[in-house]
Amino acid sequence: MSSRFQAYETIVTDAVLSLDEDTVLSTTEVDFAFTVWQSFPERIVGYPARSHFWDANKERWGYTSKWTNDYSMVLTGAAIYHRYYHYLYTNVLPASLKSMVDQLANCEDILMNFLVSAVTKLPPIKVTQKKQYKETMMGQRKMTTTTVMIQPPRRSLNATALIGPQGSDWLSSFWAKKGGLKSSLV
Repeated sequence: MSSRFQAYETIVTDAVLSLDEDTVLSTTEVDFAFTVWQSFPERIVGYPARSHFWDANKERWGYTSKWTNDYSMVLTGAAIYHRYYHYLYTNVLPASLKSMVDQLANCEDILMNFLVSAVTKLPPIKVTQKKQYKETMMGQRKMTTTTVMIQPPRRSLNATALIGPQGSDWLSSFWAKKGGLKSSLV
């Protein structure tokens, strides 16, 4: 699963459009997400969002896909982000975290969100898709809304809270050596 975020030399654009094979987006939706990303190149910008929560009964973190206004991550199945995060994922993330993702054969998008959130201290940006509504009564034609909106997050992933304060030390030392994220993205 971690191979999805390999730092391939063939990726020469700053923006990476990451799509799952079953993703359905119009070119207008891709263009809109890219336009938003151009204003926020340090963030993940995308469509499917999820939210994490503490499950007191199970005494562990949970993850939900319920359609609410509350989200903390944007899945990479339909997202745009900076190619530099491939480098960080491949070369800076601890091998133990990538190994866990590979063993689970899942959750690579959660780890990528942790990485970006830990580096930027910013949440992702969810953009909403055009919704298609079919009117079945009276044989009315299919209608499509014409607006696409940015939905601000209610909260963001806190890598320190979820993996402990020692878990983000590798990022702090990495960025101290590099002079910060902004200088690396330029």
